[in-house]
Amino acid sequence: MLFKNNFCKIFNILSFFIFLTFVSCKKENENPSDNSALKTGAAILKFDNRIGIEELLLYGNSYQNQHDEGFVVNGFNYYISNISLKNVDGSVFVLPKDSCQFLMREDDFFQQSFLLKNVPLGSYNSISFTLGADNQDIKNPIFDVQTKAKDLFSITKNQFVDFVFKGRLGIKDTFEYKIILPKPSKKIELNFGENIAVVRASARYTTSIHLFCDINTFFRDVKLKETPNWTNINANVVELFSVNHTENF
Repeated sequence: MLFKNNFCKIFNILSFFIFLTFVSCKKENENPSDNSALKTGAAILKFDNRIGIEELLLYGNSYQNQHDEGFVVNGFNYYISNISLKNVDGSVFVLPKDSCQFLMREDDFFQQSFLLKNVPLGSYNSISFTLGADNQDIKNPIFDVQTKAKDLFSITKNQFVDFVFKGRLGIKDTFEYKIILPKPSKKIELNFGENIAVVRASARYTTSIHLFCDINTFFRDVKLKETPNWTNINANVVELFSVNHTENF
């Protein structure tokens, strides 16, 4: 009798949970708009740093710029923020400021691709962003001067710089450029052309956006031998970026 009573109790409990599950599933099916997973998706934003047609490799690889200057790159880092995506229907999705500040470090593979979360489902044909950090919250790991933000803080300016490019010129000479852009920074707007980025409902990202950053553009106005070290607010770094391609999964 005791076994029978216990069995009945267990059966009733299980039946109750099955009922709740059924009701919950039924409500979700009846109101698909209540399910946030059906409203948004995710995209990957990847930066591919280059010198002309060559991939940028740190330490040891020698490159030649348009001024016939041979150089080696030892550091290449920059912040990006204020990201927005434009839909083919003309609408624009602006990512929240607290979730779209990133630090690209060439010496860290895991800081060259960034996840854009909660993007409305749809087809996007362009992206815009600013170079530099818009909100320099020291609690954010990307502003840790001992680790991730190493070399990105200017003691003389008492602030984080937007862009760092440094290396070696010849055998002994070095160069270092720390760029601080005027605020608010000029928006970098890049069109995908025919390579539309499609964000679909999924538990993972459904599209990836690959951007080039070409250092060769930097040398249009700069000669390493003439100005090997400075902090500048008028450099043409916003012109370094272009779209390579997009991939949909």
